[in-house]
Amino acid sequence: MNSTHLPAEEFAGGRPTVADATTATLQSAPGPRKLRKRIAISAVIVVPVAVLASLSTPKVAPESPSAIFLECLGWALFCLYAFIRFWSTMYIGSRKTRELQTNGPYSICRNPLYLGSFCFALAVVVFLTSLTLLATVVVVGMIYLFNVIPREEFLLRAKFGVEFDRYAAQTPRLLPRLSLYRAGESVNVILKGMRREARWQLRSLLLMLLIAALWHLRYQPWWPHYFDLP
Repeated sequence: MNSTHLPAEEFAGGRPTVADATTATLQSAPGPRKLRKRIAISAVIVVPVAVLASLSTPKVAPESPSAIFLECLGWALFCLYAFIRFWSTMYIGSRKTRELQTNGPYSICRNPLYLGSFCFALAVVVFLTSLTLLATVVVVGMIYLFNVIPREEFLLRAKFGVEFDRYAAQTPRLLPRLSLYRAGESVNVILKGMRREARWQLRSLLLMLLIAALWHLRYQPWWPHYFDLP
C-alpha cells in the first residue's frame, strides 16, 4: 500500500512509519512543475469562458458610476492578490515542505496563497462583468477547496502530525480570521522564493493590463459582440 494514504502514525512489524510518511510528503508535495500543471488545468476550464465573456455584450454602461466602481474594484482585487501573495511568500517561499509556518498570514488562514490567487480570479471576473465567468471561477474554487487543498493538508498532517492538527483546529482553511493574527520576532526570507514570486507577479500584471484593456475595447463600436452571456 502506498504510504501517502496512511495516517501519520508509527506502525510496528515492518509497516510504514512516520519516516515513510515524511518521505512520501516530500516526494508528493506540490513543486513548481505540479503547480504549473494545476494552473494549466484551471486555465483550460476558465479561459474559454473568459473569451466568451469578452465577446459578449457589456452589462454596464460605459463611463457610468457602476463602470467606474467596477474598474476600481478590479484593480483593488488585483492589488490585494499581489499583497497577499508577496506577504505569504515571505513566510513560506521555497520551504513549504520543510517547516510548518503558523505566523504572519498563516496565523489567520492556512492557505493564504490560494486566497490571493482567488482574489486575482475575482479581479478578472469584475473586469469582464460576467456572472457566467463568476460561476465558472466558483466551481474551480470549489475543486481546490474540497479536493486539492485537503490533499495537500493530508501530506502536511503526515509530516507534522499533532502539531499540524493543533494548527488546523485553531486556524480557518481559507477565509481569514484577523483576530488570530500573530507575527514572530523575525521573518527568515528566502530570496529564491521571492524572486520566483516576483517573476510570477510580473506576468500576472501584464495579463491584468491586457484584461483591463479589454474592459475598454468592449465598448468600442467595432468590437464584436457575438454572445449575450449573463
